[in-house]
Amino acid sequence: MNLNDIGGGLTPAQADGLACVACGADYLHIHVPHVPVGRSVTGSQVFACVGCALDARDERGKR
Repeated sequence: MNLNDIGGGLTPAQADGLACVACGADYLHIHVPHVPVGRSVTGSQVFACVGCALDARDERGKR
């Protein structure tokens, strides 16, 4: 997951910031803490669940 510009491959909800870009959790139906992680190609701010964002950070640290 690129933490600046999030490219294609997102669902409409993910691209609009309404769902996690990593696991797809729907923030309108599941109340889970989430953090901004970048912008979609449309310019919308996109988010990841806190756990998903930490997992992505840990994976980048292993490289």
